Amino acid sequence: MIRDRYFYPLFLTVVALIVTIAMLPSCRDNLTDKEIKTQGYVVEGKDLALIQASPGTSYVFVGKTTNEPAYITASAHLSRDVAPPSAGVFAPLGSDYERVFAGQALRMTLTARQGEVNPSKDFRMGYFTAGAGDSGWKRFDLSPEFQDYSFNFTPPLPTDDPDLDYFGVWPDEDGQQREIDISRYKIEVLN
Repeated sequence: MIRDRYFYPLFLTVVALIVTIAMLPSCRDNLTDKEIKTQGYVVEGKDLALIQASPGTSYVFVGKTTNEPAYITASAHLSRDVAPPSAGVFAPLGSDYERVFAGQALRMTLTARQGEVNPSKDFRMGYFTAGAGDSGWKRFDLSPEFQDYSFNFTPPLPTDDPDLDYFGVWPDEDGQQREIDISRYKIEVLN
């Protein structure tokens, strides 16, 4: 048994580490506002291992092979209607991205395919803000081969200090653990 004086500092250190890891995809490059606008936001390859899963969803990371790029296999064990409101299996965008992307016409693109074991026929994706206004879920039919699925959205200007935004995917609307393979999350500024 760990004494309180050791437990709480250790607990706080672990929590800080988890938060830091969760933020890595969105703050890994320390980009300027201009670079964020021109380069957009991309999570692919080994960075897919840092994607987050909300309650009701899960994913596993599959590393790159000679035949395929790295990807994640995502599924939902709760239907979206029953699960707590969330962004599903998501890529978190840091406050710099929220600030720069606010008011800009964006194109969200997911490179995905049906899972191999228990394939999902369709999925939902959306862009979610910390209170400024969301895109809502957009439905797409899945192909057995990797292809790009896109929609456009202009996030409203935040009313408070910038926080986190999320590019989320709900892999199986019914929560039957049907699978979707995802090889890239990408956001581009269009204007």
